[in-house]
Amino acid sequence: MDEPSPLRRIDEARRAIEREREILQAEIDAFERFARDLRTVEAGDVRPVGGGGTGAQPVGADVASVQSVGPAHATVGITGSVAKVRSLFAETVMATPHYDDVYGEHWIEHLRGEFNQELAAALEHQTTLSPAVKRALLEATDQSIASRRQLLGSVEREAELIETAHRDLKSIHAAVESILAQPLEQLEFNALRLSRARLLELEAACDELVAVRQPQISGRRDLTMAGIGAFEQYLYDDCAHTYPVLSAVADLGERIDRERRALERSLASVR
Repeated sequence: MDEPSPLRRIDEARRAIEREREILQAEIDAFERFARDLRTVEAGDVRPVGGGGTGAQPVGADVASVQSVGPAHATVGITGSVAKVRSLFAETVMATPHYDDVYGEHWIEHLRGEFNQELAAALEHQTTLSPAVKRALLEATDQSIASRRQLLGSVEREAELIETAHRDLKSIHAAVESILAQPLEQLEFNALRLSRARLLELEAACDELVAVRQPQISGRRDLTMAGIGAFEQYLYDDCAHTYPVLSAVADLGERIDRERRALERSLASVR
């Protein structure tokens, strides 16, 4: 049975990168729509849920029922401009194609995690959107957009690095296959010696790939979003290997070492 190509690790990494690109761009677009729509919602005096407050509903304020959003996204039966905001959040941020698979949480939990406890409480316990809460929501939304844009830029840079690693690995892999395609048992001593020298060069090329890759990893240890851990853990968590390039290089290097040792045994037998 043929050994699985180490390039499959890189292919898996490329798929993970493409999926994360799509997720981040979808979330950026969703938060931008939410911010745009939020700016159209009129703010006014706060009135707590249940009518316990004294503030009146402002004239011209949006009056919307959260019933249209659904029980998983909002508290059924609440009306007012805050209900409109909750509806907008559900129709944009929580309506991305991947939301249920990646997050799958109630609107209030997602608000707490994405923004903060205070904003989540305001949207849970008030019916009217206050100017202060509206400003804070817009600021938090801008921050969510900015953090995702920064992360998307890092994912794009990783895509470029992965493509470079793929080209280098593919070249090394092809060279190894070319050497092993020879009828080694029929080669004369000099041809075996040259093949061994070439395998040593390819081992050194693998070592060079590791030397290039490790600083790339260590240079972004702190590149994370809240709660997701290191960049590689975040990006490659669903892959078989958290460090696909290093894993692929290790597999290829081990194979080269194994084949070189076999070739050296052949060399010893023809002397």
